[in-house]
Amino acid sequence: MRELGLLFGNTAHAAAVTLTAFFIGLAIGGSVWGNRSQKLTHPLRTYGFIELGVSVAALGYFLLIPVYQQIYPHLFSSFSGQENIFLAIKFVLAMLFLFPAAFLIGGTLPVMSQYIARDIDLMSRKVSILYAVNILGASVGALIAGFYLPILFGIKTAYLVSIGITVLVGVSAIIASKVTEYKNSSPSVQSVSQPLPAKNVLLANQLGVTELNFLSALSGFVTLALQVLWIRMFSQVLQNSVYTFSIIVVVFLVMLAVASVVANGLIHSRFLPIKSLTILIFSSAMLTAITPLAFDRLTGGLQFYMHSLPWVAYLPQVFGLAFLVMGPPLLCLGSIFPIILRLAESFGGTTGKAVGEMAAINTWGAAAGAFTAGFFLLDQFGLWNSIYLIALLYGVVSIYLLIRLLGVFGKQSFGFSTVALCLLIAATLVIVNSKKLPKVHLDFVQDKQTVLDTFEGSAATIAVIERQGRISDRYMVMDNTYILGGDYDRDYVGNLDVTSFSDHPVNTDDWPIF
Repeated sequence: MRELGLLFGNTAHAAAVTLTAFFIGLAIGGSVWGNRSQKLTHPLRTYGFIELGVSVAALGYFLLIPVYQQIYPHLFSSFSGQENIFLAIKFVLAMLFLFPAAFLIGGTLPVMSQYIARDIDLMSRKVSILYAVNILGASVGALIAGFYLPILFGIKTAYLVSIGITVLVGVSAIIASKVTEYKNSSPSVQSVSQPLPAKNVLLANQLGVTELNFLSALSGFVTLALQVLWIRMFSQVLQNSVYTFSIIVVVFLVMLAVASVVANGLIHSRFLPIKSLTILIFSSAMLTAITPLAFDRLTGGLQFYMHSLPWVAYLPQVFGLAFLVMGPPLLCLGSIFPIILRLAESFGGTTGKAVGEMAAINTWGAAAGAFTAGFFLLDQFGLWNSIYLIALLYGVVSIYLLIRLLGVFGKQSFGFSTVALCLLIAATLVIVNSKKLPKVHLDFVQDKQTVLDTFEGSAATIAVIERQGRISDRYMVMDNTYILGGDYDRDYVGNLDVTSFSDHPVNTDDWPIF
């Protein structure tokens, strides 16, 4: 993200391109390796070799980035006026950079899942814990890569450190596979799962394969679309840099890990999976719809956040804000996918194949969500309306699931459904009738300021502000932070007496070249 941001600009485009390209690689890798995992007799050893492949693919960084830096000025001069073509070229460049490693990383979860849970009936219980541990490790990686390793070692050395850790993981897995007793390694044994009793099938699986696939894709779509939108939201009160990106990613991963543990508890409980899924999707819609208002209140109307604090105090404050705003909806959003795996158990098959296919569908949805939010939603609807639209999408799905519950359980779910529908209607009315959220923070300490107009797009949010006071003028603000200039600057430049410089010629040959 940092390197692509230097080439493409730290905008929603850079975040969307990075996430979309990475998740496309994960999706294809999850599907391919998931199908192959059912034929593996030594999945742990295969996992080790995949990790070694990741480290080799990641070394392409040192080859591709210098090449990009050489060709990008020529691409910019040739295609910068053709926006769609230029965006397509950026996407291809990002894919070349990220796809090889992402493809291999996508195979790690299904292959490791096949190793730890041969029995498909144990898939959701074991994989949800594996998923939580994996995401927790990812959150630590994002934290140290975003805030500590570059400061300690520099960017390139930090990158080599991460590659070295990947090599260590791969070698450790290969060694462990040689000394570990491997039982029931026959593919024929792995591919057979005991059918669930008819009563359990009825209780565990009221949704068909198509419905589960749709919900899995939608889960990824919603989660990653919100990640891109929330990156834009936080960039309004923080500097729009790799630090903001890292903060969002770390909070996302930590909460997804916690959510996986919560989902594991729900899976082990007697609460029916279909009811758990309905409640989680409904709660996700409600809590997501609240995030714009919560963000506005906690930041004092989009005020630049704690910029006067020292670095060691600034980080806890910012992370606290991120957890307060994003934590509650992410707790529900992250619990949805493990519950979907629980519902998929009743269709049988092998663990690796089931996890690979479902993860691939989920990841394709994630790639589509990141792309849609970064290249379409922000341009067409703006930030706040895009978040509301995502919440409404999950609200509609929750109504569908409530109807399914009524069809299966009848009067047993009527009261629950009625209360949920009333809450959803109330939340919709609150959103529609709520006060118009600000798109820029106004400071009335010195001068009276008025927002004349705002322009929202995937690149930035621009506000035109009129200031009346000691100096009256109009000026533009980008992303609530960067003042781009206005009437005062134009008048100041226009009134300069350039003839006063005529007696002091400047030799531009002595200027440094940047």
